[in-house]
Amino acid sequence: MDQGNIALAERLDSAFDKLGLSSYASQLPSFAGENGGTGFMSFLEKFNEIGNIMGLTEVKLICLLPAHLKDVAKAVFDNFDAATKTLLVRLLLGLR
Repeated sequence: MDQGNIALAERLDSAFDKLGLSSYASQLPSFAGENGGTGFMSFLEKFNEIGNIMGLTEVKLICLLPAHLKDVAKAVFDNFDAATKTLLVRLLLGLR
């Protein structure tokens, strides 16, 4: 994770703490690549649903989504360039 992402994550953590959302943030699901596309769509639906319940904006969801990818899914995502990552996350969140 580069310094910009670390700083952003720290600011989000601070904001969640101030808003009392830390426990909710830990409730956002993670995706490790299990069950292929079907598993990913299920993860994405849950991620969006919980994020919406928390009142998170699309911008916050875009920032948080990569942090909730694990294992193979994280490795695949990390291999994309920055522009592709941003576009992909925006497209995925638009599917909700």
